Amino acid sequence: MSSVAKISDGEVVNNTSTTAATSANSKNGSTLDKDAFLQLLVAQMKYQDPLEPTSNTEYVAQYATFSQVESLQNMSTSMENQNALTLVGKYVTMDVQTASGSTTTVSGRVDYVEKTGDDTYLYIDGTPYNYANLNTVWDGDYLEAYNLCNSWAKSVNELPATERITLDYADSIATLRDTYDKMTSYQKSFIGSSLTDTLKAAEAKIAELKAAKEAEKSDSEEA
Repeated sequence: MSSVAKISDGEVVNNTSTTAATSANSKNGSTLDKDAFLQLLVAQMKYQDPLEPTSNTEYVAQYATFSQVESLQNMSTSMENQNALTLVGKYVTMDVQTASGSTTTVSGRVDYVEKTGDDTYLYIDGTPYNYANLNTVWDGDYLEAYNLCNSWAKSVNELPATERITLDYADSIATLRDTYDKMTSYQKSFIGSSLTDTLKAAEAKIAELKAAKEAEKSDSEEA
């Protein structure tokens, strides 16, 4: 599972989780758990060659291996439960399989964790999601910066082309500059250079229009 999404040149880079997939595969039987190991051991005892039976020493060795597998699985389950409990109150993203078989994502804050049989569930807005489907855990500061910068970037992208900017946009552009200047260096790292260049071009256009208006006013007064 990834702890947070990555940022590269001011852009969010999707970070695919491998732990969730590994956990899901383990539950689907692609790895040998203690139950499968025990079934193999019983089958070996049942169908062994009566003329060349397996020795007691070999059975003891196999049982010791089974005990190790069981201990490792129990340890893994215990660690999974502990990790799940630390997610209460945190913002996470889950991979969810739809009825059509496709995979979508659900994000939200974990309200509480519930253990049911061999599965652990994270409850988000009252809905349980299997811990094995956990994709991303979002750091609080990261999420705040991510949301702030997404909103800021959206506003910058909604500005018209530089040649079509009028003085009516002066206040909006000033607000965008003020918001950017108040961001921390960490928050600014989420913003690509193309967005700040767009803002600078818009500010230059406003300054040009204001200068032209002042010149026009001055000429009018002299006349």
